[in-house]
Formats: sequence, C-alpha cells, structure tokens
Amino acid sequence: EVKTKEVAKILQKLPCKKQTVLIASPIYNTELIRATRNIPQAAIAVIKDFNALDLLSYKYLLITQEGIEVLQKSFKV
Repeated sequence: EVKTKEVAKILQKLPCKKQTVLIASPIYNTELIRATRNIPQAAIAVIKDFNALDLLSYKYLLITQEGIEVLQKSFKV
C-alpha cells in the first residue's frame, strides 16, 4: 500500500521539491491516486488520458520508463 508520507518523501528527494509536479501513471492505480491527492503541489494522471493542458499546468513531469513506453504506444511516437 502506497502512503502519502512515502510519496511526499520521494518528491522531496527530487529536484521538484516544492514545485508543481504531474505524476504520470501507466495504469489507473487507486492506491497511488489516494496517496497523492493530499499533496497540494502534486497531481496524478493516467498517461492515456493526457492532454496538452495537463502537461503545461505543471512545472515537472514524473514518469517511469514503463510510462514512457506506454506514452510512445499511445501517441505512436
């Protein structure tokens, strides 16, 4: 189970510290969504549901290698 405290701790270790960050999930992950919703500067979105406004509304994008592969398949890049 993913906890808000764990997600916040990970975000503090990254360059995005207090900046806004969009966490890109390759699948709909309810645990990650619950853990992220209480962090004001962070949001989560499923990669297949991305749009330009999502990407431009946040300073940083946090995405895994698996997420990049899903993104490439979704947009045929």
